[in-house]
Amino acid sequence: MNDVPTTLRIVLEQVLAEYTARGYKPEQINNGSCSAYATKVQSLFPSVTIETGPGLGHTWVKYQGRHYDAECLDGVENRNDLPFFKRN
Repeated sequence: MNDVPTTLRIVLEQVLAEYTARGYKPEQINNGSCSAYATKVQSLFPSVTIETGPGLGHTWVKYQGRHYDAECLDGVENRNDLPFFKRN
């Protein structure tokens, strides 16, 4: 694990667990439910900001200069390094 703040990591994992309990895989969350995922994370950890991608319709959260989504719980410095953008 990188230097993800412990509380944020717990929130990211908790929200992911809620989705996986309903049968979603992280990639599926990022292809249709990413906005709801990001909104839920922000409701539990208000310090994050919600970001949206150019043209591709992806939404994720940003905290202290790092970008996080359902597939990237450790976060990345550059949003283009999120798996969603690498695939698209």
